[in-house]
Amino acid sequence: MKNQAAAIATLTLLIGAPVHAQKGVFFGAHVTGASLTNGTDSDPVDFGSGTGLHAGLSFGKAFGLLVTHDQTILGSKSTNLDLGQWDVLGRTSFIEVGPATAYLTAGFSKRASNAFDDASRNPVFFKGTNLTAGLTGQLLATSKIAVDAGILRTFGPFSYGQGRDVAFIDRMVLGISYYLFGGSRTAPRYR
Repeated sequence: MKNQAAAIATLTLLIGAPVHAQKGVFFGAHVTGASLTNGTDSDPVDFGSGTGLHAGLSFGKAFGLLVTHDQTILGSKSTNLDLGQWDVLGRTSFIEVGPATAYLTAGFSKRASNAFDDASRNPVFFKGTNLTAGLTGQLLATSKIAVDAGILRTFGPFSYGQGRDVAFIDRMVLGISYYLFGGSRTAPRYR
């Protein structure tokens, strides 16, 4: 599974290698929904929500780099998990419809979290660096403002405190970006 994810990440970066003129530098904020598969049915982890920040650099519509940070709270019957994660992702466009672009996205995620076991109040730490892949998209509302959305999966395993292995983490993101430099000439202009 890890080799397949590595191949997807490498392929995404190679497809986008023919870099065009810079499209722009952007930054923004997003809300996140996440679920974690913890490999055991004895203490399932619930879907959680959170917030995050992102920044990126687009080289035309062919290739871009995206850096994100999310902070999500996931619950279970024994504890709440405060999951923080950093992503460094490459993305390449594969569908364009007017001002909307869908991207194949892949890269690496670094996770760190902390929680307390409710029974003993002992800290539980959860960390790992793994491959992430998925689909993201931008809809340009103006030449400087875009609505962002995405579905990403981070492949495991991750280990934490009590020896459990996590198979994967799924995330949905919805946010808004502002193009500091650049932007798109194809964005609609409202009068």
